[in-house]
Amino acid sequence: MTVRFVLFALLASSAIHAVWEFVQCAPLYIEGRFPMTLTNMLRVTLADVGLSALIYGAVALAQRNVAWGQQPNRRGMVAAMAIGAVLAAGIEWHALANDRWGYSSWMPTIVGLGLLPILQLGAGTVLPLWIGRWIFETSPRGRLKASDTPGGRAG
Repeated sequence: MTVRFVLFALLASSAIHAVWEFVQCAPLYIEGRFPMTLTNMLRVTLADVGLSALIYGAVALAQRNVAWGQQPNRRGMVAAMAIGAVLAAGIEWHALANDRWGYSSWMPTIVGLGLLPILQLGAGTVLPLWIGRWIFETSPRGRLKASDTPGGRAG
């Protein structure tokens, strides 16, 4: 796995999570004991990126392939989305139970939990991989070399 791909994936994940947090927070959430300050928004963005890295690592362990993100497959992507949804649901449930935040009437919910945050964690993990794969395949400077991919095959 190339260092460039890993750095790209982390930066893309950071951007996706930051945009998502800042765009959806004010209209969809109600403050509880966790005020919506710039510092807290950056803190939750960093936590999202860390959780995305853990999700990636869990899928890598399950597939026995640390570079699975460079050759993403349906099973890995579905697993990452599912793990992200379960983690996010747990975080949302805990936050709501402890009055850290609430939802505005605009937040779509499923079983009382915000649907968008449940989708965010998995999406923020897999979107950077799809985008990175596309960029690294189509850019002449970024094209993957056979030595950069599992099994020595370029995509």
